[in-house]
Amino acid sequence: FFSFDGIELVFSDEALTAIADRALERETGARGLRSIIEDILLEVQFELPSRRDVKKCVVTKETVARGLAPTLVTEAAPDEDEQQDGRAASA
Repeated sequence: FFSFDGIELVFSDEALTAIADRALERETGARGLRSIIEDILLEVQFELPSRRDVKKCVVTKETVARGLAPTLVTEAAPDEDEQQDGRAASA
């Protein structure tokens, strides 16, 4: 899903450990891992198709442990870059 939209999905090492710990607590094995990851990404997967500025989705330990949304790393729109380049050239 993410690569289809050109978005890199990244899990920190701490996030992976927290996901594994949660699966162990639930005693659910690999299916539990999938369920946990789906829960983490549920909201963001519906938001991303309409967000062309997002280049990376980062899942951190806080995302897993505290239920925070994944961090979305964006890229500046091309017209913003051009405006900044124009200001730098005229300075």
